[in-house]
Amino acid sequence: MQTEVQIPEELIRDVISSLDWTDYQEWIPWAWGVLTRAGDVPAVIDDDDLDYASYVVTLAALGRLFDIFQDVADGLNERDTGLETDLTGYERPYITDIEIARYCERHGYYEEDFPETGTGLFAVAVAARVNRLKTRLLEILGDARLYTSLFASGEMPEPEDYDYEDEDTADSPRPEPLGRTASDDAFDVGIDAVMNWHLTPDKHRSYEWLTEGA
Repeated sequence: MQTEVQIPEELIRDVISSLDWTDYQEWIPWAWGVLTRAGDVPAVIDDDDLDYASYVVTLAALGRLFDIFQDVADGLNERDTGLETDLTGYERPYITDIEIARYCERHGYYEEDFPETGTGLFAVAVAARVNRLKTRLLEILGDARLYTSLFASGEMPEPEDYDYEDEDTADSPRPEPLGRTASDDAFDVGIDAVMNWHLTPDKHRSYEWLTEGA
């Protein structure tokens, strides 16, 4: 089943611009679509929705999940990198300090620093959401499909007619990002290559992190 999603432009722009790694396949909006088709989030984010703060935290957490995966695959410790995204603000599409404070209070999240700030609470909320999202996406997609989608999205795709023996083809148009295919099987074309070929230490390490506790 295909589902078109609509995420406020300012939010997706801020999430993408804060990433440490390039999302070549538009994994973040694709993953939102996966959650939409599973009934976890709406296809269209209504800023009057009572769960609006939860949806904004989820969107930021998808970006954080993407970044952590790429960090781990590159040999970095996930604890060495912090959240760069801050989607708090005074008006929509952002969430206010009061909204994130209420969200954290409901979920029992607290910032270690005092006094607490909206930015600090947002980071705490996103960190807590990342692990839940990882587990949920594994439940929906399975390990091979989720791993392939994350791995492929961190790799720059080759031009469609790329020829190793012809340097001029390096500037040829690249294929449309797989994430624009609004279905859970968008990355299935690459599962065999990603999961069965060139099984490097980077792949083993990132796969273990992704499936840890699953």
